Amino acid sequence: FGDETWITFENATKRVGIGTLAPTEKLHVVLNETSEGLSAVRGVAASTAGSAYGVYGQSAGFKGRGVMGEATGTSSIGVMGLATNSSSTGVWGEGSNQGVYGKSDLSTGKGVFGQVTSPTGYSGYFDGGKFYISGNTGIGTTSPAKKLHVYGSAQVKDTLFASVVKITNS
Repeated sequence: FGDETWITFENATKRVGIGTLAPTEKLHVVLNETSEGLSAVRGVAASTAGSAYGVYGQSAGFKGRGVMGEATGTSSIGVMGLATNSSSTGVWGEGSNQGVYGKSDLSTGKGVFGQVTSPTGYSGYFDGGKFYISGNTGIGTTSPAKKLHVYGSAQVKDTLFASVVKITNS
């Protein structure tokens, strides 16, 4: 360990601190701003047979979280997934109710955000099943005024079904 690293054990509270003299959790690891490295905690699963987990979290409690990330700094990320192979997945969600859930309470927030830097990639890709949106959907606009609001040209390759057609110049 370097000169600035310390490990503490508080027997009365049964907490272990690495990089902190005042652990507040059962295991409390702090990577301070002068530390070199990328991770405060790192788990590596190198198994090539079956399922292996670098870090595994499980919750059986009401509203529990098996793994939680919290972003409190500017441009910080609470949980990040990184896929460096064309057949790998950065973040995977699977569940009988919601596999991946995103929520934002800000008026400009995004519950789930996708971004791609390649002109041929997908920032969102959905295969199979149905796609449900309860609010308005905008294509080319961030302020859709109708259930489907397309700003720009639209092309329908097959058949367009409409019960009422109203054409206006707006």
